[in-house]
Amino acid sequence: MSRQSPPTSGEKESEESSMQMLLRNEIIEERMRMIDEFIEEYMDENFGEPRVLYEAAYHLIRAGGKRIRSLIMLLACESVGGKICDALPLALAAELLQTASLIHDDIIDDDSLRRGVKTVHEVFGVKMAILAGDLLISLAVRLLGKHGSPRLLEHMGEGGSRMCEGEATDLLMSPHHEEDFNEEAYLTMIDRKTVAFVEEATRTGVLVGGGNDEQMRSLLEYARSLGFAFQIRDDILDVEENLILSGKTHHSDLRLRRGNYVVLSALSMLDKAGKRALLDSLLNYEAEVILEMLRKTEAVQKARRKAQDYVQSAKRALHDSSLGNTRPLTSIADFVLDRVH
Repeated sequence: MSRQSPPTSGEKESEESSMQMLLRNEIIEERMRMIDEFIEEYMDENFGEPRVLYEAAYHLIRAGGKRIRSLIMLLACESVGGKICDALPLALAAELLQTASLIHDDIIDDDSLRRGVKTVHEVFGVKMAILAGDLLISLAVRLLGKHGSPRLLEHMGEGGSRMCEGEATDLLMSPHHEEDFNEEAYLTMIDRKTVAFVEEATRTGVLVGGGNDEQMRSLLEYARSLGFAFQIRDDILDVEENLILSGKTHHSDLRLRRGNYVVLSALSMLDKAGKRALLDSLLNYEAEVILEMLRKTEAVQKARRKAQDYVQSAKRALHDSSLGNTRPLTSIADFVLDRVH
């Protein structure tokens, strides 16, 4: 049994309404059910000792989540004519790797909420949380070794390396270093931190499905644009004013003085004095002052337009006539733009 605290009624309603948008597509609903059942079966069959370690490892997985990367992997596989059964174990591996990264990320950021429940280190302690993340990585490697190929292992490893590089770059981005605290540097960072893993999940689906080079190019272009849109939407949610709706620690990026596309958009629209004032407010974590400057510059609106542009690019990439049914992938792109957590 998991020791996680149950989500509040508001968090449940938020998650349900957000997922309902995605589940309007029957194919997506069925694939999500398959993924969840496969994950549950795997967790039931792979529960070792000490039990608390496995409880910690599966804590966030049992809390739910969007399963976007594993879902994209299955749909990419299908769109090139592949079989879902071949991709499911690898989709699970992607889910385990993603969850491991979230556990470690929450420790780094000292966040207390994830997916509407307490973070792993809040429930089980930092030391056990680190081990839980390591365990998930080990379980994922076992799955990749059993069901993948040397080529797949290489690509997933490359995606993991890029993700770590992106996280390290994110840690180093600071208002203290103005020359590296800008939109261009930020987009380069999220290319590694967020986009890389979406790309590799998609690449895996195409490879398992036996897709050709043209299909690979189209779907990777889709994945790349989707990854950027996802992160920018995440940044918008981080500065919006309702903690319950987001299900995360409110104003996390601002509290940590980290890069955020909305903040960096505001900086790009301010004069020298305005930039100095915003940077000083970030360094002193003057949240209300920061939010007021974001409102005045309409930085959230600019970020929304940027996310919309990426979503449109993702949809255009699916126009490749050699692909099968891409409507579910289009639905995911719409969901990424409209999600509320």
